[in-house]
Amino acid sequence: MMRPRPTAITLAFAFLSGVPGLGFQVLWAKVFSIALGREYPSVISASSAFLGGMALGAWLMRFRRRLQVDPFRLFVALEALSAAWILLLAVMSPALQEHFPRWIGLFPSPARHWFVAFITPFVLMLPVAVGQGMSILLLREGALPPDPSQQPISGLYASNTAGALVGLLVATFWLLPGFGARATAQTLAAVGAFTALIAWIACSSRSSSKAGSSARSPAPRHLSLDAQGRHAWQSLFLSGLLGVGYQMLVVRGLSRILENTVFTFAIALAVYLGFSALGAAWHQASKVKTNPDRHLMRALAMLMGCAFYGIAAMTFAESAYKSLRTSLGDSMLGVAAAECLIVSMVSAPVCFWMGNVFCGLWNRHAQSSTRDNSHPSLYAANLLGAAIGPPFMGLILLDLTGVKLALIAVSTAYLFLAPAIREWGWKAGLILATTLLATFLPFERQEGEDTVLASIEGAAVHASVIQSPNGQRTLRVNHRFQMGGTGAVSAQTRQAHIPLLLHPKPRNTLFLGMGTGITFAAAAAHPNLSGDGVELLPEVAELRSYFEPYSALPRSPDFRVFISDARRFVLTINTRYDVVVSDLFHPALEGSGALYTLEHFQAIKRLLSPEGLFCQWIPMHQVDRPTFNCIARTFLRVFPEAQAVMLRFALDAPVVGLVGGKFPELFDGWVESRLSHPPLAKELKTLALADTVRLQGCYLADTATLENWTHGSPVNTDDNQWVAFNAPAFSYQQTATSYGRFMELLLSAPEPSPAISSSSARNFIRARNVYLKGMVLESERKVPEALRAYVESARISRDFSLGYAQCLSLVPLLSRSQPRLTREILTALMEARPEQTIARDLLQRLETPQP
Repeated sequence: MMRPRPTAITLAFAFLSGVPGLGFQVLWAKVFSIALGREYPSVISASSAFLGGMALGAWLMRFRRRLQVDPFRLFVALEALSAAWILLLAVMSPALQEHFPRWIGLFPSPARHWFVAFITPFVLMLPVAVGQGMSILLLREGALPPDPSQQPISGLYASNTAGALVGLLVATFWLLPGFGARATAQTLAAVGAFTALIAWIACSSRSSSKAGSSARSPAPRHLSLDAQGRHAWQSLFLSGLLGVGYQMLVVRGLSRILENTVFTFAIALAVYLGFSALGAAWHQASKVKTNPDRHLMRALAMLMGCAFYGIAAMTFAESAYKSLRTSLGDSMLGVAAAECLIVSMVSAPVCFWMGNVFCGLWNRHAQSSTRDNSHPSLYAANLLGAAIGPPFMGLILLDLTGVKLALIAVSTAYLFLAPAIREWGWKAGLILATTLLATFLPFERQEGEDTVLASIEGAAVHASVIQSPNGQRTLRVNHRFQMGGTGAVSAQTRQAHIPLLLHPKPRNTLFLGMGTGITFAAAAAHPNLSGDGVELLPEVAELRSYFEPYSALPRSPDFRVFISDARRFVLTINTRYDVVVSDLFHPALEGSGALYTLEHFQAIKRLLSPEGLFCQWIPMHQVDRPTFNCIARTFLRVFPEAQAVMLRFALDAPVVGLVGGKFPELFDGWVESRLSHPPLAKELKTLALADTVRLQGCYLADTATLENWTHGSPVNTDDNQWVAFNAPAFSYQQTATSYGRFMELLLSAPEPSPAISSSSARNFIRARNVYLKGMVLESERKVPEALRAYVESARISRDFSLGYAQCLSLVPLLSRSQPRLTREILTALMEARPEQTIARDLLQRLETPQP
């Protein structure tokens, strides 16, 4: 059997070495997101820390030959160490996830916050990152023959990057969703151990042919930073800084267009890795041996042109994405393909030339220098620039300039990589002209007839306040996600009042996720109440004033607002609360899945007073049934006597609240006793919550019903974030009705619940259910059947008035086209509610001949 060529062996090892490296980075980005609150900052933190560790590993290679150790044997040792370290961290991860937020603290200074956010990942990932930084250089040295010119960096870089791409895709789309974080770590460690094993076997089989080679190796000479050396170091540093920085900015810019799920970041990174590897492979295949400067300048010109093309492409990426979603469908594969095509349209060409330019810069120096010991320093320089790129570009530059100007600055900065800029002045002029043109491109999304009242471009998100032609104001994040507004004041205020009314005497409350601030401000109507509100995004908090007077807080130290991550806040605060209210977190949105985990619910339970209640609101229009069941099952693990309530009686955006803690028995007069406080009484009457029957009418399910609904469902944990990986599948569905899952629950719940003893409340719930069925019929254009359901709801309960009102709003519209149906409905209303005169008066007017 013919023995494989050494080049093929080293390329295979480079590929296998890359697989666990990036998979490990993605895994720990998920861990860090729990403390940092969102995926984007955690990706920046993990990427910077991992690349920094790789830079250290590459720099340490300068001293490798002093050890007189065969490079293949050292490669084996590092792969084995990495595998062992990945397994160790898998065991330590639960404790680290709990303590990492506490290390940041509740009120950290920016310096402490980012020091912990970057140094802790750097230390935790260091052994694996160092091994990754040394692997390519070790394989390059260990290649046969040992002459570096026979083993250029291009092929190894391409192969290693391709392995990283495979590790990323396998970890994100298969291992983490299907098996959880710990099993993913074990699989990655197994890949590393397998790589070490076969490398050790290969090392043993080639020992005879390599015997004595170490003795013949030239003595190491350190890189002398002469003008040529400094230029090479600076060029590779800048290429790493600009390359990774550009991609981070692209990810941030496309967050306004794409779905922003846990898969979106992985797709963007996969495009970057895949096309960078292709660029390096193309450079390897092109076998550039003469005039590397000309080749490099051409590659730079192509790179800059593609970078400006990417900026221009963002202006029409939204319309292209909508077309792709329509044509490819709503399946996971279709949406992933649509996102991949959009990311590729914007950044694939520039990523291709990034890989090519990196190899061109490396080989240009390699051909002009005989000092092979300089190569580790150059590779370290490139990795160091790549490590600085995410925080510098993604946090500092973006915060100062915004996405578009930051992208233009990065694209233009590639001019400094040109080896002889004066030889291509016309190209520089073309780039400058393109810069001026790109500056005036309409990068911002147009809002049609709506008016943008305020807009803040932050490091993590873009937040804006949009006013519609009817004067309603809406808070939007990344142009896509609505976070409340003046058009839904009733629903947002009920989010505060229902949990507070369920507690016998609340004194201290906590609201997680403030958004517009309307919900938190509503709590101020309750007497003798103090409250804390937590909002993750400072950009959102700055826009709260645009929703006054509904969001106005009393000028009192009793109501405090904290800019913090909800997970970190509940882990570090020591205050006890009577009521904790958690906002409508979109389960599919990156970072939100961690707010539905077992560990988060346990941390909240620790904050509750002996009679405390916790209410987790769930947006039923944004989840499918399995996701709701998973969240509810997880909730029951922490609060075994949980109940479910409805926010309001509407189907456009149905919301269910899970209430845990000491759920009270609502006796007659429970709510009426609160009405002695005029501000609260006025608001409760406006919201139709001013009596106990109407509060009991929000009741949906008891513990037994919740147990029946969720039997056999998975539990959402930090180790296995089922919600984060499975909720996107439903959020992609553009044709699903907003009420489908909610009506499933309603129809399967006992009617009425045995927990409701009051006959008035039981009749109210029966009427409510019939009314909601009528709403479904009306949405399906079955108007006669809907009207009869509304009449039936009015007949069942004298306290339930929505069906009566809905009939009166529809009947005048039908009086000309369907006069017989009109008389039938009005007559039935008169019989159902004889004490009401509106239906009788309307019927008389319709039957009176008009002059």
